[in-house]
Amino acid sequence: MAISDEIKREKQKTKDMDLKGKLSYFWDYYKIHTIVAAVALFLIITMIRDIAAAKDYAFYGVYFNALQTFSAEEQMSAFSEYLELDTENYEAMLDSTMYYSFTDLSETSLAASQKFFAMIQTGDIDVTIADEEIFTNYAVNEIFFDLREVLPKDLLEKYKDNIFYIDGAQIAARNADDYWESEDGQDYHRDSEKASTDHHDPSLLEDPIPVGIYVGGTPVISKAGCYTELVPVFGIVKNTSRADTAVKYLRFLGGEAR
Repeated sequence: MAISDEIKREKQKTKDMDLKGKLSYFWDYYKIHTIVAAVALFLIITMIRDIAAAKDYAFYGVYFNALQTFSAEEQMSAFSEYLELDTENYEAMLDSTMYYSFTDLSETSLAASQKFFAMIQTGDIDVTIADEEIFTNYAVNEIFFDLREVLPKDLLEKYKDNIFYIDGAQIAARNADDYWESEDGQDYHRDSEKASTDHHDPSLLEDPIPVGIYVGGTPVISKAGCYTELVPVFGIVKNTSRADTAVKYLRFLGGEAR
């Protein structure tokens, strides 16, 4: 049957019905279509509203393995005031729920690692604070800036006794094609790993590179109480486009006035 004939037939059925009958007929025959259309319209409106309401990030930080003893939202509210941020259009975000462990490869741990690396690749993360073990793992994979490239002299001086170093020579050796295959490479790996267990002391390293700052004693981290049993290290992610804001966050952690 042609579509036009079908339309005429349906019109004929409802021609002599009152309004109540027409509505009942419509609901009986078209309720599925109506529900589907209504749900689709709701999803479209919700998506448009969310896109319109979404704010660009002015800052994105990640805390690994932090105790949930503080409010990340309150900290970011204070940091937004510190930045004098236009909160109508921009947002400061801190994800303090990231959990990762080398001994607990649970779904939660693996999901956090995958999310972190995905966001690193897209350049979304500015700052990472993690316990020393986790920070070391990411640092030797060259995720963090050499702090000499991004920190002003006053901050390098302020934190000179709290800098976390990695060995550039060790990283260069690890990147060599035959590093893991040769006996010399394995010996160097064992020796350098042993020598670099204390990341405070650059004299233990062949080519010390400052990539992190121990921030457990800063006013903000101390007050938050989120690393009471771990040693937290701060680093600025290499491919951030907001390194200047990351530096301001370090000043904020240290309790500095604007």
